[in-house]
Amino acid sequence: MKEIKRCFCSFSFYDQQAIQEKLEEMAEKGWMLEKPRSFMWTYKRAEAKKLRFSVTYFPSASDFDPGPTDGELTKIDYCRQDGWNLVTNWGVMQIFCNEDLNAVPIETEPVMQVENICRSMKKNVLFPQAVLGGMYLWNVIIRFSQWRRDPVGELSNPFSIYSVLMFGVLALACLYEIGFYFCWSRKAKAAAQNDGVFLPIRSKPAVSWILLAVSALLLILSYTAPSGAAGIYTALALYSAVHHSHREPAKKHTEKVGCFQKCQPYRFCLCCSPADIPHVGVNVRSYHPGAGEV
Repeated sequence: MKEIKRCFCSFSFYDQQAIQEKLEEMAEKGWMLEKPRSFMWTYKRAEAKKLRFSVTYFPSASDFDPGPTDGELTKIDYCRQDGWNLVTNWGVMQIFCNEDLNAVPIETEPVMQVENICRSMKKNVLFPQAVLGGMYLWNVIIRFSQWRRDPVGELSNPFSIYSVLMFGVLALACLYEIGFYFCWSRKAKAAAQNDGVFLPIRSKPAVSWILLAVSALLLILSYTAPSGAAGIYTALALYSAVHHSHREPAKKHTEKVGCFQKCQPYRFCLCCSPADIPHVGVNVRSYHPGAGEV
């Protein structure tokens, strides 16, 4: 009989109600939480019984602290007096359990509870997601600038196309987390101040997981998708449309040699149709119909 069990973490870090319900369900089956992590939570075998769990947050705590701070120790002592025993902690999160199913909750002030969660989320969610989102958007901007300088070379490269989509999806996932924080905090603060009730976080982690799965698929495609004539012709058509839209009609059809000179630095004739460009064996960036390879 195994003594250790690992389960996938399918809920948000700040979804207190979902975490508490999951831990109570596992306790009834004889499993007690030992070590929470970002993706997998580790449980150890224990006596099966009904327990009440409470998830709280201490904004001043940090993963880099060598041990519990004085403020955390004081809080743990107060909780122990009411029967709440510390199970484990994870950064700013503290998880307590109590054998008394009707015990007084640890947090009874909705305004203070919302404030603690908001301060914790700003440090552990809002700032990291904003930094990551900015990095992803910056990669998208860099890719677009490369498309502008060399549209044929970039648009005919599967990695260039799929990487833009991948970074865009990752940026969207970060924006979703940031938007969710602001939406919940606004409603929670209003409910706590006006109605005196705590609005629990009911996140939808499935949205984030789907976006991450899509980005992983795009990453795989960026390395496995073949570069074919379709991508090259699309790049030629897009660039030709933009290039010719800024020309005067009288100069649209010129001599092949003159056109070839005007097509620098892309080194192909934009006045020729894609059908004139060979499918195999010729680098279109160095090909000029009627003049051979250069």
